[in-house]
Amino acid sequence: MKILSIVGLAIAILGLSAGIYCQVEIVPTYNSFNMTTMSDLEIPLWRSYGDQKFLFGSIALFAGIIAVIIGLITGIKKQKLGWITLVIGAISLIFGLMQSTHMFS
Repeated sequence: MKILSIVGLAIAILGLSAGIYCQVEIVPTYNSFNMTTMSDLEIPLWRSYGDQKFLFGSIALFAGIIAVIIGLITGIKKQKLGWITLVIGAISLIFGLMQSTHMFS
């Protein structure tokens, strides 16, 4: 179970880092475009940032789901690392929900 906890923690950290990167780098640039004054050259760039936002958000979302499941399983089996994985996975899941779905729009 300890190996499964470590694998889950690695997945959770991967998802969290993808979510933080997207929130810090991609989302502010995506939101800085003004739809009313956008030129024809800016529209593909805006769409590209939207695709990147969805990609990194999806990575954070699915990594968070996997990490939460692994953390719950290993936490029930008395591994303290499993509960840490569960918390980090839940944060990653929230980042993914914020960025790749319309749940927080």
